[in-house]
Amino acid sequence: MKLRFENVTPECQTLVNDVRKKYFPELAQANIKVLFDLKKTSRKKRLVLGRIMSPNEFIRYLTIPEIDEGYDYVMVLDKVGWEVLPREDMVRIVRHELRHTYVDIEKDDRKQCYKLVDHDFQDFFEEVELNTDDPNWCSRAATLIEDVYDQRKEDAKENGTPKRGPGRPRIIK
Repeated sequence: MKLRFENVTPECQTLVNDVRKKYFPELAQANIKVLFDLKKTSRKKRLVLGRIMSPNEFIRYLTIPEIDEGYDYVMVLDKVGWEVLPREDMVRIVRHELRHTYVDIEKDDRKQCYKLVDHDFQDFFEEVELNTDDPNWCSRAATLIEDVYDQRKEDAKENGTPKRGPGRPRIIK
């Protein structure tokens, strides 16, 4: 059975840890699980390069054997992006996703302490300032990743490889 998600490589985990340490010291104690998404994901007709979520109680419970109190955040990165983008673009994606985090130091309860925030606009003001050297990096990165997905789809058609597995058997009544 092929799953949609997989653990990131050690190199990717190191990059996430380095970005967190450099730009987000308030997240030093946060438990963040980072996964690769093996499937192309779009939202509002835009490719999703990464996303971050707060785990619900069920996911937190399931992750307790892996880490004592479960994860505070789950970050998901497009695997094709990791394979084809330069390191600087991956830093930008991770940094953007971590901008969605907020640590409420007033809360004693760990699960209430770590929250998510929305964009200032379509991005974050801090990110715009950090990306003045390449303000269109996101469009460039998304186009490259889309091209790779399109090429892989075309290659699969030419090789007669089914896009998906056989799926569930049909029950005929």
